[in-house]
Parts: sequence; structure tokens; C-alpha cells
Amino acid sequence: MSYCNEKSKAVVKFSFGNGYEDSIVFENPPIEVELTKSTDNISNRCWRFSGKGVQNDFFYEHFACGQNPEYRQSTGGSGRGVNLYLDGVLLMPSSYEYSNGTIDFVGIAQPRDNYISSGNCDNCVDVCTIKISNSVNQIYKYSGQCPCVFNVACDDDCPPGTTKCQSTNYPGYCCLPCSEIAGEIKAIASQIRNLSNG
Repeated sequence: MSYCNEKSKAVVKFSFGNGYEDSIVFENPPIEVELTKSTDNISNRCWRFSGKGVQNDFFYEHFACGQNPEYRQSTGGSGRGVNLYLDGVLLMPSSYEYSNGTIDFVGIAQPRDNYISSGNCDNCVDVCTIKISNSVNQIYKYSGQCPCVFNVACDDDCPPGTTKCQSTNYPGYCCLPCSEIAGEIKAIASQIRNLSNG
């Protein structure tokens, strides 16, 4: 999307889900801002290993995040089944064996009925990328943990949904969120009504 047409400056402020924040000033608007969410970053995938136990008739499943899921012939336990590996690392004790198994990319850990579940995908994160370019082909790309939130201010204006207030800090003003201010005004008005009805 294009921002700050016929303006002299654009300021993009953005933040990622892990708390990282930054801002960039562009002297040659208009600018284009594009947000993308990684759908093919295999390192963030949640995998579901599932199968029937070797020494019983129970069905098991185990969830984990990584790049290369695989089964390997068990060298411990009964030695008759397969063990779960992810990125070359044994996930469970070697006595945790499946007689046979499947591996599925599932996106999120959602245990199935009639399965004994273990593991999780809490450490899987989606990666978002913000790409900002201006009229002289300067391109900036930043990636981080989703979600990515951004706003754009043109010249010395504040972004939509904010109001400009004087400040002693650079650049001499700040932008305050209108919804927050409106909520605070309503709370003060309510307190005044309560005091006058006393």
C-alpha cells in the first residue's frame, strides 16, 4: 500500500510480537509498505508423530517443532520398533517406540481423541516480514516474530487514530492514541458525576 503521496517525509514505526520496535524516516515519499507472514519457513513447523505402541495396543502421538522429522529403527527398548527423531535428535527415550508410524505437518498441536499425547509446539513461531520501499528504490526489510504492527506518519503529522501534542522531547511533539485518551476522559467524567451525585 502506498503512503505519503506529495509529502516531503514519511516515518514508519513498527513492532514485532517479541517486543522489538523500530522506526525509519524516509525523505523521498511516497513509500510502499508490504507485510508478509512466512508460510514456508520449515524451521517453524509443528510436526505430529503418531503410531501404535510396540508393547501394547495403545495409540500414541508426539508434537514437536523443527525441520527434519524422521523415524529410525530403535536401538533400545524392544528393538522391534522405531524411535522419533527431529533434526537428528532423539525426541523421547529409546523405550518410547512405535511399531510403525506417520509424520504429519499439523501447524498447531491439537491432540486427537483415543491417542496418548505428549510434546507441544509452544516454541514454534511464525515469522513476519515488513518490506518498506520509497520512490528512489531504497528498500528496507525486517523480519521478526508475528504479529507485525506498523503505522505511517507523513511530514510532521501523526498517524491515523492518534492526536498531536506538544512535547519537550525531540521532535517537539508526540502522538497519543485517541482511543486511550477518550477512555481516560470517560473515566474522569464518570468520577466527577459520582462526586456530584455524592
